[in-house]
Amino acid sequence: MDNAFILVRENKILYVGDKPPSGEYDIMDLDGFFVMPGMIDLHVHLSSSGEPNYTSRITETTEYQALKAYSNAEKALQSGFTTLRDVGASGMQVISLKKAINSGLVQGPRIFAAGRMITETGGHGDTPFGSGRVCDGADEVRKAVREQIKAGADLIKLSVSGGGMSPQDSPDEPQFTVEEISVAVQEAHSKHRRVAAHAQSNIGIKNALRAGVDTIEHALYLDEESCKMIVAQNRIIVPTMISPFLTATYGKNAGVPEWALAKTQMALEPHKMSVNLANNMGVKIGFGTDAGTPFNYHGLNGREFECLVVRGGLTPGQALYAATGIAAEALGKNDSLGTISAGKLADIIAINGNPLTDIKVLADPTNVRFVMLNGQVVKSAS
Repeated sequence: MDNAFILVRENKILYVGDKPPSGEYDIMDLDGFFVMPGMIDLHVHLSSSGEPNYTSRITETTEYQALKAYSNAEKALQSGFTTLRDVGASGMQVISLKKAINSGLVQGPRIFAAGRMITETGGHGDTPFGSGRVCDGADEVRKAVREQIKAGADLIKLSVSGGGMSPQDSPDEPQFTVEEISVAVQEAHSKHRRVAAHAQSNIGIKNALRAGVDTIEHALYLDEESCKMIVAQNRIIVPTMISPFLTATYGKNAGVPEWALAKTQMALEPHKMSVNLANNMGVKIGFGTDAGTPFNYHGLNGREFECLVVRGGLTPGQALYAATGIAAEALGKNDSLGTISAGKLADIIAINGNPLTDIKVLADPTNVRFVMLNGQVVKSAS
């Protein structure tokens, strides 16, 4: 809509239309900017900052990682990402940050935090630098889910396949049985939490879908059967395409371990084919960056858009919707986030440039000239 008027009162949008609303109000003129809902990144790791040699995190204290998380969250907010879903830390750093933001102690974006990722013995996350919650068998998995919820987790993150950043496994290997995954899902859903599954392996993806997980993270090795399952169950994938691309492109001489470099390079083409297949088959694709992985810096989350368009085959409009409407659906927050509509929370940003004609403008955070979060201006165009 050209020349639109948006009326905000307190933290809500009251009116959107092509005519000025009646009454008296202060005016913020965003003429000449592309105005859109605040963006949502469904897959970040705020306590990591994109260090290529991520094994160095072994020496970091929890307190230090909490400070990193605060700094990284602020960078993402200033680049237009008003909502973040953190899908794994070594402890409760991000849950604590979320509580501090919600209480007004510090400024930051809206955060949905998973706490520690739940993984099997020897699985993705069972490393000194990953520090996942290791468990085996249905009863241990159930307890691990309850622990995260007790700590304040908004969702549960479960590893159901190998990954690029764990030395002892392969991305094409499944992890956890369908029974173990099902117990995690049942326990989470009974407490009104959703489950995000780190799922790269084709078998792992199908096991997760059979168990009822809500989102498939990474989705490296999709086939037509798995895509049909995702569509039939109305699930969402979060491909995080920028993460392996950055590691494979810049990692060789920067301290990325050889075993990680080899796995990410091997995954690039299957990942590209999977996202194109999913898009062609009508799978819902949500926006996530895996920010915090090597060279994947918070505040530069917008680089994922170009990957989704150029490598994933999405249109610019689809890519924007992945970070707004689809992302809000993945969070279960369609009623309050994802669009600029009357009744929704006033998360509004303004871009210098039109991402529908040039998606690359979102890669540069300086093009984000205005950010409103919950009706409060946190970055001004002036």
